[in-house]
Amino acid sequence: MLLKTNYQSSTTGEFKNTNLKKSSKQTLCYDLIIDGKIDISELKRAKKTKTWVKEILKQNNKKCENVLLLSVNGYDEVTIY
Repeated sequence: MLLKTNYQSSTTGEFKNTNLKKSSKQTLCYDLIIDGKIDISELKRAKKTKTWVKEILKQNNKKCENVLLLSVNGYDEVTIY
């Protein structure tokens, strides 16, 4: 028995994922704060500024020194631990 979930058979018998979204945005994750310290090199790679990070912290009622990890992906989705 072959279970196909989220995949579609092509005429060549190969399977392809039908849930993939094509996007020009990069989906890499950037760790902008690690152990309460802003990583300047990651800020540059993510094309973000200290002001942007401080605004995110303010919106989430956090202080930089109390953040274990702040990550952002190519869609500007932020995760804070």
